[in-house]
Amino acid sequence: MDNTTKQGGFFMSRVLTAGTVVRHFKYGGLTPAEKQNNLYTYKIITMNAHDTDNYERQVVYQALYNNPEKRIKYGDIFVRRYTEFISEVDRKKYPLDKYPQYTQQYRFEPVEDDE
Repeated sequence: MDNTTKQGGFFMSRVLTAGTVVRHFKYGGLTPAEKQNNLYTYKIITMNAHDTDNYERQVVYQALYNNPEKRIKYGDIFVRRYTEFISEVDRKKYPLDKYPQYTQQYRFEPVEDDE
């Protein structure tokens, strides 16, 4: 699935498909030890699920970490609206001057091979 978004008058393509490993933008605020535990790291199961009531497109994704504090176990499944999943980080809620650790442009971004 090609997710094309407009940025500064240009269209930028981010490829997010089933099997892609992504990180939530809050990963940037973790300590090195927390990063080693892959907190906020997920694998996309499908980008094309639908809500049964309104047929709104949903993304299904799987946790690749354990977080006992939040009762998240490796393999837990999450569902989020497609539009929210591919959206940019809300800079009104998380301005870079207040949250400089949150540098990702998008809520979820693919993990680079060298990370």
